[in-house]
This record gives sequence, structure tokens and C-alpha cells, in this order.
Amino acid sequence: MSRLSEKLAAAGAVALRQHGKIEERADRIIAREPEIERQADEAFLPHERMLDEAENGLAALEKELAVLTNHPPSGLSGASPDSSEGQSSSHQPGS
Repeated sequence: MSRLSEKLAAAGAVALRQHGKIEERADRIIAREPEIERQADEAFLPHERMLDEAENGLAALEKELAVLTNHPPSGLSGASPDSSEGQSSSHQPGS
């Protein structure tokens, strides 16, 4: 019976050791995240700049279209700064 008890204790120790190894490996992977994130940010920086330029171009186009159609640009709450001027008596027809 003592031999069986020894084997059961040894088997239990295997599980604990393997659990520890898996946890250590997970910790190494987690520890690499900041460096991987830095590398990814660096690699995509030129693309981010292009996307920013595209968004700025679209925002400018939306503003121009809003002026042409007399609608406030999307994404702005309330009236645009120019809309209050357009409502003055000097800009209304017949005045």
C-alpha cells in the first residue's frame, strides 16, 4: 500500500509541476505584450498617418458639401458657426 501511496503522491506532484510550467509560459507571453505592441504601433504608424489624412479630407469635404446644401456638417451638434450669420437680416432675401 505504501508504494501505491507514493505513486499517487508522485502523480499529484506532476500535475502541480506542469501547472507551474504552463503558468510560467503564460507569464512570459504576457510579459512580451508591451514590446509587441510597440513594434505594431511602429509598423502601422505610416498607415495611421494616411488614415488620418483621409479622415481630414473627408471632414473638409463634408464641410464644403454642407455649405453648398445649407445643412450643418455631420458630427457637429447644434448650429454651425456660420448658420447664425446666415440668419441675420442682412443676408435674408428681400432685406
